Amino acid sequence: MNTENYILVQLFCTQTEIEQSFIANLNDYDFIALATIENETYILEEEITEVERIYRLYYELGINLEGIDALNNLMQKISALENENRLLKQKLLLFDV
Repeated sequence: MNTENYILVQLFCTQTEIEQSFIANLNDYDFIALATIENETYILEEEITEVERIYRLYYELGINLEGIDALNNLMQKISALENENRLLKQKLLLFDV
């Protein structure tokens, strides 16, 4: 498998001083997806921003992983409602003469 878009978790954790167990916990909560390639654990480059966002919530704001999960669910619902609201406004404009 090509590891071009993947970062070795051990290297990432060494450079950022984030514990590997924290990354494993994020995977357990399905916040991120880890890939095992040739007995090494990798993370997709595009998931790094999510790791950093959750790290700040967890360590800087003191929100536990269960709380972050609840926040993520609420943010997804808000986003869906915003999209629905935008679509309904567009439909209303069609009838507003």
